[in-house]
Amino acid sequence: MLVHDMILEMIKGRTKDNPILSAEIHNAIRIPDGESRPATRALILETIELFKVAIGANSKGYYMINSHAELMEYTGHLVGRAKKIQRRARLIMNYYHKNKK
Repeated sequence: MLVHDMILEMIKGRTKDNPILSAEIHNAIRIPDGESRPATRALILETIELFKVAIGANSKGYYMINSHAELMEYTGHLVGRAKKIQRRARLIMNYYHKNKK
């Protein structure tokens, strides 16, 4: 079984109230990864793309998005995070250039 198939099988049937921890996924697929599991997260994103499935995540783990409300909540959270990251990048670039003058 390919790693993406394994990931999908582990997340399938998981709900927002009963997600699977990234540590569980990491331990099952046995790939080298850092403490925050960036390689595991990357493989989950590839799984989303490969199988065209709506996988959500929260502080408790990964789950299949099963309703429009869950979709809106999760994507709203992602958009909010993206805006904060963009703001941080903009501030750092501005302050770097101001301090280099």
